[in-house]
Amino acid sequence: MKKIITLFLALVATSSLWAQRFQYGDFYYQITSNSAPYTVKVTYEQFRSYYNYDNLTTAIIPETVTYNGITYSVTSIGEDAFYRCRSLTSITIPNSVISMGESTFYECIKLNSITLPNGITNIPGWTFQDCTSLTSITIPESVKMIGGQAFCKSALTSITIPNSVTNILRSAFYDCSSLTSVTI
Repeated sequence: MKKIITLFLALVATSSLWAQRFQYGDFYYQITSNSAPYTVKVTYEQFRSYYNYDNLTTAIIPETVTYNGITYSVTSIGEDAFYRCRSLTSITIPNSVISMGESTFYECIKLNSITLPNGITNIPGWTFQDCTSLTSITIPESVKMIGGQAFCKSALTSITIPNSVTNILRSAFYDCSSLTSVTI
């Protein structure tokens, strides 16, 4: 019984470290690794609290952030992180970011400029859905998959898909009525 209680307490302590969130500059972060290498992901303040960045117009995500004396590398952007951020026009993501969650920029209707990092391998589903000002994007050579509805209803006029992409899921470019040129 004593071993079970000790194991339970260790799991609770570990899970609270992993779920720890904090604000640094304009963004909220969640610790994803609390041991070397220390990493965080950009997130929203609370679960499904979509409007944290609603007044943000331009954004530059830093490569590293410091919290409680520890420097963390920003390696991902969480699911729904900028969901319905309707004022955002441009965002720069550092090369330290290697993954994004689904619906990261869903319905960012003024987003017209974004630089994707060179290490990202997946553009998840619904990432840029309803980004009605996004007319072009450069997909880095590191990307292997474009998720379902990733660019659905965006304003893309042309896109170049690199040779590295081996999988494009269903409806990735659904209802992109301005899309006139696709280069593979």
